[in-house]
Amino acid sequence: MRIRPSHPRMLPLVVLLAVVMAQPSCLLRRERRDESEERVRDLGPGDHQLETSVDGRARTWTLHVPSSVRVDGGEGLTLVVVLHGGGGTGEQMEFAGFDEISEEEGFVIAYPDAYRRNWNDGRSDLQAASVTEEVDDVAFLERVIAETANGLDSEPANVYVAGISNGAMMSGRVACELSDMVDGVAMVAGSLGAEQAARCTPERAVSVLDISGTKDPLVPWGGGDVTVLGRKRGSVLGVEQTVRFWSEANGCDPLPVEESVEDSDRSDASTVTTTVFSGCADGTAVALVEVDGGGHTWPGRPFRLPDSAVGTTNMDIDATQYIWSFFDSHPRP
Repeated sequence: MRIRPSHPRMLPLVVLLAVVMAQPSCLLRRERRDESEERVRDLGPGDHQLETSVDGRARTWTLHVPSSVRVDGGEGLTLVVVLHGGGGTGEQMEFAGFDEISEEEGFVIAYPDAYRRNWNDGRSDLQAASVTEEVDDVAFLERVIAETANGLDSEPANVYVAGISNGAMMSGRVACELSDMVDGVAMVAGSLGAEQAARCTPERAVSVLDISGTKDPLVPWGGGDVTVLGRKRGSVLGVEQTVRFWSEANGCDPLPVEESVEDSDRSDASTVTTTVFSGCADGTAVALVEVDGGGHTWPGRPFRLPDSAVGTTNMDIDATQYIWSFFDSHPRP
């Protein structure tokens, strides 16, 4: 892993219209990791631009270390990996506000960059570079987790992954294939790919949160073909089907608890209902935040894209704060 010079953050900008579909590739297991992997220490508070190599490709990510974290070989650090949507970059996920919460709560954040801006999330229908070149993004994220631990000289006590759109579907793939490393995932404006679901066999229970809008114009609430600019981009499970899949995989109680959220902003033409499955294996939970009338958006954090393209952004909740609260409530047992 090489440290590249830090540079100022880019202005917040999220490009979500290029949602990609990818095909599975071989998972690089830890025991096959390059023996020459460099151990980097002394990543103090601030932002660090990091680089590694996976299958001969240079891969990059930004690491945010809050000022409250002591990088001295201690134990108990929490790492949150945040995945951008198709067409975006890791730095562009700054818009979600995770940095501010990390300064208050003391967790470390990694913002990885997808290969040519698209994650290989398990769908095989798109002729993107991550598909045609069989990019192993599971191995890359495994490397991000491992090398971040090396750089901080501390094995994370908990690791969580959150993402939007293509990044949400990649988070679902991580829950399936890296359950031995990851304790929870959050999917925003996305659900589990149909192909991925068919081969999903997690080694252990992982907490799962899905925050999606019922009027998402790109990723259909009820499942089926994802459509971007009139082109079909692979098939996904419905949002409710995705949540039910994980509740059954985790052995949760079959009857969830539902609760309506106060409609504090009536101008956003949407409302929120939460559904939580408890009694799951190993203290995990599965939850759904249903945004009735919401679009392909991140609640509480408006995009610089028109409603005509992505739909309504709900302002009754802050999805970022909700995600962190969910993660923080479900640590590794």
